[in-house]
Amino acid sequence: MTSSHGLEEELELALSAAAADPANAYGLVVVAERLRAAGSEAEAGNIAKRAVELNPSDVRVLARAANLLHMIGDYGSASELLQTLVGLDPKDLETRFQLAFGFLVQREYRRALSAQRENVPF
Repeated sequence: MTSSHGLEEELELALSAAAADPANAYGLVVVAERLRAAGSEAEAGNIAKRAVELNPSDVRVLARAANLLHMIGDYGSASELLQTLVGLDPKDLETRFQLAFGFLVQREYRRALSAQRENVPF
């Protein structure tokens, strides 16, 4: 297990790398995941959102940030990212399922049905 001081150093390095080149935003999501695992969910969510701001066109950043936000219960933010991902790849069944689940949790039943409609084979 890494100390919180070690995570702070990792975060500083990842922020510096991402500031120098937005292509490095993926490293921020990885650090955000480690922060979540260490119990810092709010900070993890903020860092994941920052990674998306720095590189909103990187599918890997969008997918991992959406997954992290979904896991910490920020279904609204996760759904926004998942909708972007579905727009990029409408046949991605896993993303559609996660989006539908997020809508269900938010009690947006019509949107959940719409997100899943293409997954139903009949």
